[in-house]
Amino acid sequence: MTPDPAWITGADRGAHHPSPHRPPRRSLPGHSHDPDRPDYADRGMELTRECRALRLWLPLFVHGLDAFTSTLDERLDLAGHAHTDLAADPLLELPWFPALSTVVLRPRDGGTAALLDRIHSTSAVRLSATRIAGRDWIRLCVFSHHTTRDHLRDALAVIHTAVRNHARPLRPQQIPTG
Repeated sequence: MTPDPAWITGADRGAHHPSPHRPPRRSLPGHSHDPDRPDYADRGMELTRECRALRLWLPLFVHGLDAFTSTLDERLDLAGHAHTDLAADPLLELPWFPALSTVVLRPRDGGTAALLDRIHSTSAVRLSATRIAGRDWIRLCVFSHHTTRDHLRDALAVIHTAVRNHARPLRPQQIPTG
């Protein structure tokens, strides 16, 4: 369905009703409405609300459903590849196979925050942390459509190197500052 140009431009004023999300004009002090002029406040996609439906509809309309399906499949494949690769490392604990595009991991010996600091000290990879059932975990999310298999390969190499060096403390010049 394409938007009606008359609705967007206000050319057909009689066909559209005022917004149900706003109070009647008489309750707005100092407001005078000329019936021969469009009131553009009543003609927004979702008025003052965030355009959630438009944000979904427009890319689907422009690129098509197949583009989104293939991109999502690729993200799921990358997450599965990352999980398989990281699960092969005996120093890491991965609690489950990712249902979507986020892989969670932690070092088996604890020290999740220290491992995350070591990974971030390279400035090549940015991961995030979370707490699940009272335990700290590191999250690797491969949802961005810009992430390629090469990016993931590089990120996995950084993680494996950081895990191997995890037992050695960081020197002060290696500690990330921001």
